[in-house]
Amino acid sequence: MQETEEVGVLLYVRDSITATEFHVDSEFGDHVWCLIGDLLVGIIYRSINSQIVGLDSNKNLLKLMREVSSKHVLILGDFNYPEIDWSTYSALPSASQDCCEFISTVEDCFFYQHVTMPTRGAPILDLVLSKEPDLVSNVQIISSLGRSQTCNKSSNSQFQVQVPYPQVQVQVHLKRASPSPSPSPKSKSKSSRKK
Repeated sequence: MQETEEVGVLLYVRDSITATEFHVDSEFGDHVWCLIGDLLVGIIYRSINSQIVGLDSNKNLLKLMREVSSKHVLILGDFNYPEIDWSTYSALPSASQDCCEFISTVEDCFFYQHVTMPTRGAPILDLVLSKEPDLVSNVQIISSLGRSQTCNKSSNSQFQVQVPYPQVQVQVHLKRASPSPSPSPKSKSKSSRKK
């Protein structure tokens, strides 16, 4: 059976909040941005499947992060770097080159990582990054959503981030699924992204 992976990100903004879509010139695949006042909010998903996203995915992610680092920014998402000890901002000895380059970019851009406990499993994979340690006042794990009915396996989580400026509260719902078998020729599925 051939395996496929459908990935993507979605950013919802409450109607009562004035937000403007923001485009970042990047070759990295899964990210979406908006401006809320002068705060740039971005959602990122980093897949570890290089057959789907290509060998340059990590390089493109680091370039994207360097590009937005000059702005008043809040970055949330699933980065899939289990080899980072966020209490020391250091890569574990077993870390991949991609992981080491990521933590180096976080440090070079002066990003602060706000998540202090895992949202699923043991490592911290879901991150909240900003340039200001006081931008995020609280990160709270709301739930681990469990197994998805539409996928073979999944690891879902939901967490809430309070941002005192500009008085917004962000809820992040992350749904990850392992690749499912391709649909049989008789069934069809719709996808908003190319595989």
